[in-house]
This record gives sequence, C-alpha cells and structure tokens, in this order.
Amino acid sequence: MDLKTLAAKLNSKYPDRNWDQWCQALIWNAIYILCGYVADSQMTTYPTAAAARNASRIESTNAATAPVGAIHYWRYPAEGHVGISLGRGQVLMTGTPDRVPDQLGKNFGVTSVGHYTRVTGNPYLGWSRRNGSNETIIGKLDTGPTKSITVPSVEQWALIQTWLKRLGRYHGPADGVPGINTWKGIQRTVAARAGYTGPIDGVPGPNTYKAMQRYAAAGGGYTGPIDGVLGRNSWRGFIQRLTS
Repeated sequence: MDLKTLAAKLNSKYPDRNWDQWCQALIWNAIYILCGYVADSQMTTYPTAAAARNASRIESTNAATAPVGAIHYWRYPAEGHVGISLGRGQVLMTGTPDRVPDQLGKNFGVTSVGHYTRVTGNPYLGWSRRNGSNETIIGKLDTGPTKSITVPSVEQWALIQTWLKRLGRYHGPADGVPGINTWKGIQRTVAARAGYTGPIDGVPGPNTYKAMQRYAAAGGGYTGPIDGVLGRNSWRGFIQRLTS
C-alpha cells in the first residue's frame, strides 16, 4: 500500500479527528490497515508511545539506517512520541504544521526526523522494527509515490517567510521554522493567485498543496502533476515563483 492510500484510509475512517497528541493511535491504526486486520483483538493496544517503546527493542539510534516501515521513537515529557519510517530520514507522524510541514490530514503527515527533533527539542531515542509486540510493517508500505516528498531546509523556509513578509501576507519572524502563520501566508498567496478557495487557517492539506502546484506551474517553474504531493520539483517551482 502506498502512503497516499494509507492517508486516505485514515481520513476516511476518522474524518473529523484532530490527530495532534494521538501519535500512538495513528501508528496503531496504520499497522491495523497495512496488515489487513478486521478485528481489534488482532493487535496489542498501548496507552502511550512510551509504553509501546518500552515493549519494543530499539535496534539503532541512527535514524538514517531505519528501513521503510520501522518505528521511530522520541522522548516526550510523559507520553513519548512515535512515527513510521518512510526511508531517507522521512517519517509519518502526528503533529501541527510547524512540526509536520507536509500535512496529509488534520495534524498528521510527513516530516523529517531531523526537523521534528530540531523544532521540538525532544530527544530522539532510536528505531525499532516493531511497535511493541505488534506485527512489523516493514515491507508493507510502498514508498514509490513518496520519493519526491521533501521538507524544505531551514534556509528555504526562511526565504519563503521573507518573501511572504514582503508581500504583506506574513508578519512573523523569518526564522526558518514554519508555523500556522507561515502557512496562512502561503494560503493567502495561493488564494490570490492560484484559485485556492479553502480556509485561511494555517492547517495545510491536499487543497492547499494542489493550489501551490498550480501557482508554481503558472510561474513556469513546475511541470509535474497537480496531485497534492509536494516533492522537490513542486517546492522548487513554488519558491521560484514566490521570489520572482
């Protein structure tokens, strides 16, 4: 199963859920879907990410060596934090847009291990092949369509914020850390130039991402599909037009 299909199934199953602070629940549901289970009894439920981590064997603290489907763990005040490796340092997890810039639903999506660790200051504890005693999902997640997912660097985000400020669509610092106000600035930009009609709420989703691709395409810097998957070319085209 590819990431877009998994995200669609999660959004369909829980259409109104705000996933922030539900990190272990997201991973539990992803495993449930990827393994094709039909009954909750087929899985072990853990109350927190920390509890699942304590029941797991940490294989390495080098995030770069985690295979697709491995489970990343962080220390977070009491409950811990957890995400699914997508390879190449990318991870599927819950979090607000400042922590998880590539949103696939309401406060969950794709970020990098480095970005999340840097923004939150939560210590990275390593990765395991399992979430507690639950079945491994290594080999069950197809990352072919996700190869292009790229989180902009701190420098690129700072450039985006600088130009949004010049356009009067963002009034925060150009610190390279995208938050709700940065995304509101992006939404205002694509609403004015790319037919975005969604809310200016700072919570990006597929409609925001498609509008960003239309915006980039209209500037001539992007020729890929309008599919809502922000990859390297989408971001390059968006930044090129924004700064031109």
